[in-house]
Amino acid sequence: DPNGVIPSTIGFTVNGALFDLASPEVSTSGDTVIFWPSAPWTHGDIITVEVISAEDSLGNELEHPCAWSFAVDIEPPQFSALTPSDASVVDTDQPTISLVITDESGLLASSIELCADGDCWSLADDPSALFFSGDTLTFDPTAVGHFLAGDSIFVRVTACDSTDWCGPNCAEIDWFFWIDKFGPRAVLVRPDSGAFSSCADQGFAVRIFDVSGVILDSVEISVNGAPIRWSDASLEYIGDTLYYMPPDDWNHLDTVIFELYSAYDSLDNPLVDTIYTMTIIDLRPPEVEIISPLLDSEAVPRCTVRAVITDDGCGVDVASIVFRANGTMIPFGEQLAMSGDTLVFAPTSFFFPERETAHVRIVVGDCAQYCGANFTDTSWAFFVPDDDTLPPEWIDYAPTVWIKDSVFIITVRATDPSGVYAPSPPDPFAPFIIWDDDGEIAIDGDTVFLQLVAQYGDTFVLETSLPVVSGADEVIFRATAWDDDFDYGDPADRTRGDSPLWRIALLERAKIEMTLPSPNMVTACLDQTLRFSIGGESRIDFPTCEFEIAGVRYTLSSPELSMEGDSVFLFAPAGDYFGEGQVLVRLVSAFDVLGNPLHTPVEWVFIADASPPIFALISPNDGEMLDSADVDCELYIYDTYSPVDGTEIALTVFIGGDSLAFDIGSPAMGWNAETGKLIFRPHRANLFFESRDSVTVRICAQDLPDLCAPNRDCTGFMFWIEPSIECSTSTDPFTPNFDGYNDEVAIIWPGFYRDDATIEIFDMRGVSMIRFDAPAGKPESAVWDGFDRNRRLCPAGVYIYVVEVDGRAICRGTITLAR
Repeated sequence: DPNGVIPSTIGFTVNGALFDLASPEVSTSGDTVIFWPSAPWTHGDIITVEVISAEDSLGNELEHPCAWSFAVDIEPPQFSALTPSDASVVDTDQPTISLVITDESGLLASSIELCADGDCWSLADDPSALFFSGDTLTFDPTAVGHFLAGDSIFVRVTACDSTDWCGPNCAEIDWFFWIDKFGPRAVLVRPDSGAFSSCADQGFAVRIFDVSGVILDSVEISVNGAPIRWSDASLEYIGDTLYYMPPDDWNHLDTVIFELYSAYDSLDNPLVDTIYTMTIIDLRPPEVEIISPLLDSEAVPRCTVRAVITDDGCGVDVASIVFRANGTMIPFGEQLAMSGDTLVFAPTSFFFPERETAHVRIVVGDCAQYCGANFTDTSWAFFVPDDDTLPPEWIDYAPTVWIKDSVFIITVRATDPSGVYAPSPPDPFAPFIIWDDDGEIAIDGDTVFLQLVAQYGDTFVLETSLPVVSGADEVIFRATAWDDDFDYGDPADRTRGDSPLWRIALLERAKIEMTLPSPNMVTACLDQTLRFSIGGESRIDFPTCEFEIAGVRYTLSSPELSMEGDSVFLFAPAGDYFGEGQVLVRLVSAFDVLGNPLHTPVEWVFIADASPPIFALISPNDGEMLDSADVDCELYIYDTYSPVDGTEIALTVFIGGDSLAFDIGSPAMGWNAETGKLIFRPHRANLFFESRDSVTVRICAQDLPDLCAPNRDCTGFMFWIEPSIECSTSTDPFTPNFDGYNDEVAIIWPGFYRDDATIEIFDMRGVSMIRFDAPAGKPESAVWDGFDRNRRLCPAGVYIYVVEVDGRAICRGTITLAR
């Protein structure tokens, strides 16, 4: 209203109930009154609203009361009359799909969708395929194609109603049906075609299935060509499987042919898969023919057992064979195997005891796949007599010659058809030898046991080791062993055999020694020839000798290594081969002509020294000024590898143009060979130095190697005797006028060449003009040029100089500066 509405005058009814703006269900927004029901409406409600009162601010009442109504629809569409019905079967691949859809608000056409077998259609897609007839929605697949026969068709329909407010209510429905255009399917269950059966009443099982159900009266089979219908008592249908059991047993090796050729489903579709199969009846087990040893015959303990195993049906199942010898089951492997149709038992670890009856049993089955295999059980026996009454026969032994200073192995060979019994101690029948090195074995011979190390047919090789034998020239021994024929368990049946008394000659082992240089000798030759001498009783196999010299290996094929006769090796290197210091020489390997190794590796060391002695001056220092004329000179003389030859030390003193020579016998020379210290005391030779003397000393020395000429060298040093000096100046007066004459004055002090000093110049009033440092022995630094410390020329006059050494004034005098 243009004059405004009085809120308190507004009143309205909802389904007859009166409400105003004070009601909790009522609110306003601008000129709009909003009503929220206190409880939800229910489906199908008809809601009537009437505005009954309102006044404006001038008191004018509502001019035109208004009323209206609406319906509440909160449920989705309903589905019914599904065609085809859920989980049904149809016999066409183009079935019409329909259902009734109802809703009080009507349907929203754009929401209608039908999906079948993964494809979807709406009303707008193809009116000839999907359309409404009244309340019935129909899908005609003839307009779009057809489904696949045998498929399960899943259908989904979606629909929404057509409301005016709050959006539509939607629903969907799912169902499925089968399309069955084919007849029953058949699958053979058993037996597999071509299989062997050991059942005399072997039957057949075939699975026959169809979603529409199988009409049993339509089932027809034939067995070996004879037709059989459903009414026959040999047929039975359980679940979806047809069973046939023969009325009479089959015979051995009968071939039974089974055929299923007719069956219909409830839609009258014929059988899709026919079955044609056969099986072979095998009612007999394999046959075992004994080849060896025959029943009640005689055989050796490790005889080979053979039997031919055959089967006229499905064949022999080798994996089923169980072989027992004297009750022990023998597995297939090294001893038991099939060779064609023959079972062969060739024992290696097994034996049949002598003087006893042996028993063999073979159980074997055939390969029938149904009803289990046919088994046969065959047993027989034979006798095993004693087959060996003689002891082992000894063939030979080794070695016949050996080395005195080493452990050696004795090898003996024996033969016996039953084998040589070779257990380990403490078995009382273990093989052994008795030996000694004093010419007899009966009194105090030692016993050592033999071990079997090899076998070649009936020949057995046994070994043992003897300790080092040094003081004798011969070892004698006798070997003892028993045969392995003891009825495979009866020790009393073993037969002892002793060898002849055998002898082994013992020789001194060959040896090689380096004789030049002898070990640890010092040589001054870097091309030193090496000499190796050969000793011992056994002769060296020279080509087997290998030396390693300074890290390089040499044999007689090396040009540097040669023989001098048959007892000396010479190694002559080309040029200066050895480096200074220790040289390692090794005999890496060597054998004598009997194949015995020498003791290796053998190592020798010698020293190569090509350097002269080394001089280390102790006092005085080279170039040092000494304040005393009584001077002793000391130095060390040493050598890295060789001693210093003290007898050859020589010293020469040079003073001015004179020279004086001294040897180690002079009283002025003091040499200590242990410390390597040389002291030269000139005064002991009545040699005295004077002030200002310049002295040069030269010392020569050489080392003392064991081989080759010594290494000699000389060294020298000089010193001088400090002059005797008083406090003085170089000139007085001096004239610093830059004319090149007497421009500066030098100041000298006692110890000038030894002591650093500080010089300070004062005027006659005691004012310091300049102060400067003067290093020892540097006249150019001990001068004053007439300038003060600010580099201003001092006026003419007399000046005082003071010289300080270590803070103490040692000189004081005057200097006249003139112009």
